[in-house]
Amino acid sequence: MDAPVRHAAEIGGLDLQELFATDPGRGTRMTARVGDVLLDYSKNLVTDETVDLLVALGQRADVPGRFAAMRAGEHLNTTEDRAVLHTALRAPRDAAIQIDGLDVIADVHATLDRMAQFADAVRTGRWRGYTGAAVTTVVNVGIGGSCEQSRRRRSVPLRDGNDGVGQEPVASRCTAAAVSASGAATRQNTVPESSSNQYRRYSTP
Repeated sequence: MDAPVRHAAEIGGLDLQELFATDPGRGTRMTARVGDVLLDYSKNLVTDETVDLLVALGQRADVPGRFAAMRAGEHLNTTEDRAVLHTALRAPRDAAIQIDGLDVIADVHATLDRMAQFADAVRTGRWRGYTGAAVTTVVNVGIGGSCEQSRRRRSVPLRDGNDGVGQEPVASRCTAAAVSASGAATRQNTVPESSSNQYRRYSTP
């Protein structure tokens, strides 16, 4: 880690406009394409040396091996002793992905179908809360990447974090709450859900 740390200190004062001015080919060279996805990292405060150092660091940390282990369904989540195969959520219906000897794709798409049906029922007003009223506000309760995906698409209030701070102004308007989490059993995911439920118990008319 010494070389990347030293390099970070050396380039800390770089200016992005200056980098482009002194390296006209930067915008073309600092890109990568995978299928239809273009990754343009030229607008980050990095140099060719930065990229070389990061690649070397990733090789030393065996990032390719860890990625292969993730795709193979190994239990990389040591907290819950289970796989972290997020790629299964994005795989097509005809894919085959094994976790602990079982092909999980059919279960994944069955769950995605139920989620789509539920979301459609909420949007059209067919699904109603216990008061009988249609859902007008959805509060997304989550942390990390799960919450960030909702943030990018949102027209809904968000509640991040592991405590009850910020609950009241949102939960008082709440007619439905969606808990977004990559795992269900860890404390970082159960605490926000618990605090939201506790507030609603005392705020529901």
